[in-house]
Amino acid sequence: MLVDVDTGYPLMFMDATLLTSLRTGAASALATKYLAREDSETLGVVGNGAQSEFLAYAVTRVANRLDRILAFDIDKKATEKFTRNMSYLGYTVESVDSPREVALNSDIIVTVTASPGRNRVVEKPWVKPGTHINAVGGDAPGKTELDPELVRSSKLVVELLDQALVEGEAQNVGREHVYAELWEVVAGIKPGRTSPQEVTIFDSVGIAIEDLAAITYVYSLAKGDDLGTTIKILPETSNPKDLFSLIAKPLQGREKGFLKNMKLYED
Repeated sequence: MLVDVDTGYPLMFMDATLLTSLRTGAASALATKYLAREDSETLGVVGNGAQSEFLAYAVTRVANRLDRILAFDIDKKATEKFTRNMSYLGYTVESVDSPREVALNSDIIVTVTASPGRNRVVEKPWVKPGTHINAVGGDAPGKTELDPELVRSSKLVVELLDQALVEGEAQNVGREHVYAELWEVVAGIKPGRTSPQEVTIFDSVGIAIEDLAAITYVYSLAKGDDLGTTIKILPETSNPKDLFSLIAKPLQGREKGFLKNMKLYED
């Protein structure tokens, strides 16, 4: 729900499931723009569930030289689904047998698994110099995807430091190993990638400002293109001080029974 901050009045109601996937992909694309090598050619996606296509497609929008996509999921049907959906966008996906194979052969890696606990979906020895990783699946306390040694030895960029230390990959390594928040890199306060050989990681857990930006943008599109349905959620009365008149007539002649049902009336 989007509301007017001055009045608290609701402006738009919408389902946010699709919107969450879109804004998650957009955040990783922004990080990729500043942290990945410009000559990156291979994208690897570990975890081929509901958000995987959104992330892969978003990354391809900013990494223009990508011409190969590798995919792995323990659920082969998920990889088949990912392959099919990406083919609609003109991409051929190669299914591989392990996260290790993805990492060894990718310039950009996206991890977006549902693995519970502190996992090592990607190990440090598998990652080539110059790789960029968008780590998306570690989004709760005690839930991570990357080898902590990999995180410690890489340039780690987060969305919001305090949140990442609780929910993201940063929870395994501590504040001292976080290089920057993403906005600092985008604003030029801190440089992004500074070497073709360094490994960079974007620790994505999702923050509220991303949801607000996304829903505000959708609202502007809906207003501009006259989309959606306008509904009235406040009663209409000629006298705002006389709200009771709206129910007075329906109650007339049966007010006792009505109030008894509300347990507000006693004989």
